[in-house]
Amino acid sequence: MNYTEVKTTDTKIPHVQWLVRCTVSMLTEATVQQVEREILEYVQRGLGDQLLIESLRVEITVEDVHGEILGYSEIGT
Repeated sequence: MNYTEVKTTDTKIPHVQWLVRCTVSMLTEATVQQVEREILEYVQRGLGDQLLIESLRVEITVEDVHGEILGYSEIGT
């Protein structure tokens, strides 16, 4: 993972709505969908242990090792 940003999207205390932005480099042996699925699982597992979450939106940008964008997706739960 090259870049990760976690921020709230609500004004409640404690916060329950979250946005996570990730940029990931991948090798050509994997598919963009495999990388996106792994990153989503990683984010959900990691944040779920630490934060109260009612809403989670994850934006994933997948790049090759040279920084060329291979895929972008927004996943909401």
